[in-house]
Amino acid sequence: MKNRAKRQTDYVARLKRLARTYRAAETRIVNAYFASARGKSEHLRWLRAQAFKEYAAIRPTFTALAKLYPEVDRGVDRHDFEGLTEKLAHETKHARLVMDLLEEIYGKRVTFAHLLWLPQDRKLARIRARYAKGRAGFVAGSKKTITPPAKTRREEIERAAVALTEGGGRALYKVCSKLKRQGIETQIARVFQEILLHKVSHKAPTDRALA
Repeated sequence: MKNRAKRQTDYVARLKRLARTYRAAETRIVNAYFASARGKSEHLRWLRAQAFKEYAAIRPTFTALAKLYPEVDRGVDRHDFEGLTEKLAHETKHARLVMDLLEEIYGKRVTFAHLLWLPQDRKLARIRARYAKGRAGFVAGSKKTITPPAKTRREEIERAAVALTEGGGRALYKVCSKLKRQGIETQIARVFQEILLHKVSHKAPTDRALA
């Protein structure tokens, strides 16, 4: 029993180190980007890509809610369902904030058609799908079944694999919220600080329906 507990403790410690390393890497990447002055077109490109990532999270969450609704208080606990509605509200708010920022910079209306799905994010989506074959995949949008899959013992691992690549431990938001330059970077700092504060104050609601 003691050996099993030690193995679990060691495993959790390794996972934490992996998460910290991932967060540190994203921090270095974002800092490297902002180390040099960037033009308007460069900022618009990555903001379009970021807005896509925020906006794209809305549809699978909404779809999951619609499919899980008939099972509330039967196969799905109402508390789990509430957590997913909070996730939808959070994703929608973050997408709206970044798209509003794009409109500020562009000076014209921005819709989903203006957003950018980068090839690297397409590749990441395919990788995530391989690690989300149960309920995690159902909520992430990679599963198309009418009814949610049964819970499995792999769920926590699946969700961790998907979530590890979502946000990089908020590194992007933390770096952007501290930008000091004038112009567009001031606008970016204002919006990303609001998103960061929202994430920290509410925290990303755990998908209890997946646990």
